[in-house]
Amino acid sequence: MKRKQWLMPVLCMTVLILLLGLYLGMKNHSTKDNGTKKDEEDTTLIDMKSNDIINISFDIEGHKASFTKKGDSWVIDDDPDLPIDSTKLSSLINSVAGLKASRTIKNVDNLEEYGLLTPENQISLKNNDDKAISVHIGMRNKTTSNTYINVGDSTDVVYMVSPDLSALLPASKMDLVKNETYPSITDSNITKIEIQDLSNVLTLDNDEGQWYVDDNQNQKSTASSESVGALKTAITGLKFDNLVDYSGENRDQYGLKDPSLILKVHYYEIKNNESNKKDGSKESSSKENNSSKSSSENQEKIEKDMTLNVGNIGSDGSYYVQIEGSNEVHSLAAGSLDSIINQTAQNYWNKSMISLRSDQLNSLTVDYKGVKNKIEKISKEEKDKKGNASTDISYKMDGKQIDSDTFDVFFNKLTSIQAQKKDRDLRQKNDPEMTIMVDTEKGVKQVSFSIYDENFYMIVDDEGRPGLVSKTTIKEFFHAYEEIK
Repeated sequence: MKRKQWLMPVLCMTVLILLLGLYLGMKNHSTKDNGTKKDEEDTTLIDMKSNDIINISFDIEGHKASFTKKGDSWVIDDDPDLPIDSTKLSSLINSVAGLKASRTIKNVDNLEEYGLLTPENQISLKNNDDKAISVHIGMRNKTTSNTYINVGDSTDVVYMVSPDLSALLPASKMDLVKNETYPSITDSNITKIEIQDLSNVLTLDNDEGQWYVDDNQNQKSTASSESVGALKTAITGLKFDNLVDYSGENRDQYGLKDPSLILKVHYYEIKNNESNKKDGSKESSSKENNSSKSSSENQEKIEKDMTLNVGNIGSDGSYYVQIEGSNEVHSLAAGSLDSIINQTAQNYWNKSMISLRSDQLNSLTVDYKGVKNKIEKISKEEKDKKGNASTDISYKMDGKQIDSDTFDVFFNKLTSIQAQKKDRDLRQKNDPEMTIMVDTEKGVKQVSFSIYDENFYMIVDDEGRPGLVSKTTIKEFFHAYEEIK
């Protein structure tokens, strides 16, 4: 009994000692953790304000490039005329000034492990207090993506920083130049395009919404809205790749003294003019019918021209190009010019058989298999009991009334015929099976159909352009004519 009485206090004391030991152990572990975190806090390596830095240097293409701040601008010391884009250099400086290390590695005895025995680059900074500091850039850690660096003359301490400093540095001096961009043009605002190569001048012109294409053979033809739209998209989508030369003194070197291609674009821009502000009291007292100026009255249409000269192909496969009036030479991806160069007028021809609306029609004469018939449109003005005017349209063939519905089917098929292709070099092999003379408000148009081979009919459209249409389509069209009654 006595043994049980003293056993319980002993057990309680033992448990208390164990709990106390566990508490002290956890406290000690926590203290160590806090100390580790404190040691791993970011360390400021460069304590300079961006605006105070007046000189920065680093290697570009194996040579040291030094930049000095002059007022609010930066110049490169060995080429002061080079138009440096100060915003680009300031962006680099902002990334380096105030640089902090996420980890410090001490007692380093092998810089090669960190890519610092032969650094990838070195950035040197100097501020207006004549304080200077250099950063040597090593390799990137594959796991953390941080960059190893060391600072100044220290060789036994390596730091890890998060910015990829090598990627921030320009690959060439031209990457820091303030260069022009390709003009921003809205494709719907383009009204004329001229493409001139060494042997041909191709002109596309918009006349009251209809595009026409003309070549140096002085043959103006209606153009396809789809093909012109693709060309305009290609033109507005052009983008300079790299600045090659800013001086404009070596045009012959780039083939720009005598360009292989000249692209001229006429377009317009809409400028919004600020309308005159009216006194508020006058506005409130004005009558409702005295409305303010419409938005169109506050807009100005500005006509503009852009000429792009295209020269030789460089070693990287890109074209050298230059905007007329600019000194700068840029590279432009060859693929972006594919749909612009080496084009002919035929590439832009529309594929329709005839451009005609029913309201433009006066009459048409059809010569089908040696039999001629003339179809006339009869327009009769009528008024209802309320005096509302309307026009009744009917048709007569050789003086005999015909069914308007069957004629409409025939007419719609005629105006919807699309050639698979049109080619000026196509030659007629057989006499026309059908010829149609169309009398319109703007004159007479003629189209014809003749067998070309077992699969196609050759058509000659209303502008005299030969093309090929499938036999099935033409047979259906002939059948529609035969159904007129």
